[in-house]
Amino acid sequence: GTGKTQLVGGMIDQFNPSIYTSTTINFNYYTTSSVLADTMMIPLEKKTGSNYGPTGSTKLVYFIDDLNLPEVDTYNTQSAIAHLRQHMEYEHCYELQKMTLKKIGNTQVVSCMNPTAGCFTINPRLQRWFATFAVGLPG
Repeated sequence: GTGKTQLVGGMIDQFNPSIYTSTTINFNYYTTSSVLADTMMIPLEKKTGSNYGPTGSTKLVYFIDDLNLPEVDTYNTQSAIAHLRQHMEYEHCYELQKMTLKKIGNTQVVSCMNPTAGCFTINPRLQRWFATFAVGLPG
């Protein structure tokens, strides 16, 4: 590939660990909103009430690799993308079993897209939350 995953991973590794922590989420064809919700909650701790966030006073960076790979359903949407957009836009998500609101703070998202597979366009409602950069093929 273009080395995008290594490039972003290297930049994230340079963060001060007392200020920023990170977790990598690899998307694939079978990534659904429920899988994403469960994975996003792993590095978080309960703060107060329905508030969740990274441990201590750190900020969490989610690195989502291959953002464009989840399956496109019959309505031309991707449930994982919709869940991610809701998290970024409203800073909350719903706990799917209890249908309760979870407020998630002190997080941000960095992602890469696969240039050779998956859906080659991303929902504009999600893309508006990102600054977009292109990484050319080496050589």
